[in-house]
Amino acid sequence: MLNNLSCYLKKEDYRISILPYGVHILKYTILLDIKSDLALLKINNKIVKIKGTNIHLNALDKEELLITGNIRSVEINEY
Repeated sequence: MLNNLSCYLKKEDYRISILPYGVHILKYTILLDIKSDLALLKINNKIVKIKGTNIHLNALDKEELLITGNIRSVEINEY
């Protein structure tokens, strides 16, 4: 909780946290697509690709989400 609070206080653009059970994303722009093996998100001028198996969206809020599953990779590409 303190980590999330400090992020809001510091006004960071975004945060991606790799967790043992998934990926937590704070301050994303839009969820583009989610399938069982791929999740695509837009964060400002970046596209985030989360690849794996059994991918699920477990939490969704205005500024944060949690994607769980067997995460194999997380890629961040500017466009």
